[in-house]
Amino acid sequence: MRRRSAGLGGIPLTVLSSSRDDPWCADPAAIAERRRFYSAWYPLQEDLARLSSNAVHVVAEQTGHHVHRYRPDVVVGVVLDHVRRARSGCGTR
Repeated sequence: MRRRSAGLGGIPLTVLSSSRDDPWCADPAAIAERRRFYSAWYPLQEDLARLSSNAVHVVAEQTGHHVHRYRPDVVVGVVLDHVRRARSGCGTR
């Protein structure tokens, strides 16, 4: 993605990712597959965050794919922080 994009400059960007392990998953095969997937997927999330000089990458610990279900507190905090950063106008040019 980063190679194809000219970047976002200083536009506020928030990348919210789930954690490596899903605490609600007990299947050993699924756990192993998720960990393999995460090792490739996490660096891509970091690449997304590098699109802006005003980016934050938040990993919601103890969550599976549905971060909003398991950690709504993290989602609300990330949204409020993003709005604060966007309103401050820092680095948006």
